Amino acid sequence: MEHNCHNLAAEAGSQPNVSAVRAAGQLIRKLLQATGVVLYHVGLAGVIIRLSPHRVRTLLYHAVEENPGPYTAGLNVNVSPVVFERHLNYYRQHYHVAAVDDIATGRAQPCSLAITFDDGYASVEQQALPMLEQYGMPACIYLIGRAVRGEMVWVNQLNYALNRHPRITSRLLARYPTLASLSGQAVIQCVQRSFPPEAIEQLINHLILEIPALSDHPHVFSTAQDILAMQRRGVTFGFHSQDHYNLALCNDHLLTQQLDRSEFKTLLSSNTFAYPFGFFNQRTTRHLEKQGYLRLLTVESASSHLSHLHMERSEVFHTSAAGVFAQIEVVEPIMALLKRLLKASSNQQITGVDSPGVRDFTEDSGVL
Repeated sequence: MEHNCHNLAAEAGSQPNVSAVRAAGQLIRKLLQATGVVLYHVGLAGVIIRLSPHRVRTLLYHAVEENPGPYTAGLNVNVSPVVFERHLNYYRQHYHVAAVDDIATGRAQPCSLAITFDDGYASVEQQALPMLEQYGMPACIYLIGRAVRGEMVWVNQLNYALNRHPRITSRLLARYPTLASLSGQAVIQCVQRSFPPEAIEQLINHLILEIPALSDHPHVFSTAQDILAMQRRGVTFGFHSQDHYNLALCNDHLLTQQLDRSEFKTLLSSNTFAYPFGFFNQRTTRHLEKQGYLRLLTVESASSHLSHLHMERSEVFHTSAAGVFAQIEVVEPIMALLKRLLKASSNQQITGVDSPGVRDFTEDSGVL
């Protein structure tokens, strides 16, 4: 079965001027970012933040590594410890950093901000947690079932293969017509967007036959013991699915399996869920709503109208406080407003996945 990694491009090509729409969105982002940096440097950060005291800022991180290894290098999931501490210092000056569950249950103070980590990378315990403790800030980590069991996640396996064995990987990817012309992170983005779980497992199994090291289990993710130790230090844990597939591409049976958290009851202390890659559809959302979660965490999707449980997050990589301020206080609120206006003007019936015109205008980068 062929999986068309170019579906999004094909859809976009069916609409006039989509390239111009995308370029306009990118240009507006750059202009807003530059404006926000200026506003920060002239001392207006506090004033602007206090203009929206009831807007909760929820931030997304993944790994915190000084030198990313082959499983994470190039995935766009890492901030260095120095940059992370710079972020924390900025948050301490301008926000009330609150636990996700406090926000979910309406106990947030004005100008609240929540810190979250997806996937459960071991570097969070090793590098981020000591700094969070030093600053007295809570955080919630979203766990992948496969990783907790000591297995490797497909995204990291594919990334390792691309980083360490590019020739072998390229030769194998040539068997897949829609992957053959891609390289590096374009391969991973393509697979996460368009390959159903069975196709992903087939691809990874083929890679393991060619690269036996992919079946190893290095300490990339926190173990169950690590998680319990972090719980005792005040960290909370939510669920991030069993295998980190694109849930919108799971059939009903597999979706039920992917959202089954029963084996992790002793580890999951937060009744919240984070969508893998930030991808979802109406069926996924309804399924999660029935499970009784307090909140469902998305990524920069302006999707609160799709479910009252949705909590949007910002993934931050800027190395300066000014850059972070510009992103979360200027760029994203204004882009979200423009996105809503664009949807309203086109009179679309949104069901969890934006049409290419809206998506291309507002989309910044993929989230792993």
